[in-house]
Amino acid sequence: PVRWSDVHCQGNEESVLLCEKSVWRAGTCPHKQIAAVSCHQSDDPVFVPVRLVGGSSIREGRVEVYHGGQWGTVCDDQWDDADAEVVCRQLGLGGIAKAWDEAHFGEGTG
Repeated sequence: PVRWSDVHCQGNEESVLLCEKSVWRAGTCPHKQIAAVSCHQSDDPVFVPVRLVGGSSIREGRVEVYHGGQWGTVCDDQWDDADAEVVCRQLGLGGIAKAWDEAHFGEGTG
């Protein structure tokens, strides 16, 4: 699966796809270095090539991106609240966003 690393958002991007990042196709994120997010719910999120997996609700979870026809994880190198805010906005979720690291919602497989 494709994985992203070194994601760095300014916080005003409409999509995490527009943030600076490193993309590679082989290997895995280092142990327990998987990016995660908690968002506040707003009305009618739409499908986007980003999803949150493994959380207790649709508003939180491990961050995965759909890239090259498959879902892959996002490593948490330099992952911060600005990156989380972009993911939440992209998912149609508003409010204050919180970035998590160290595989807060599990390591996943993709």
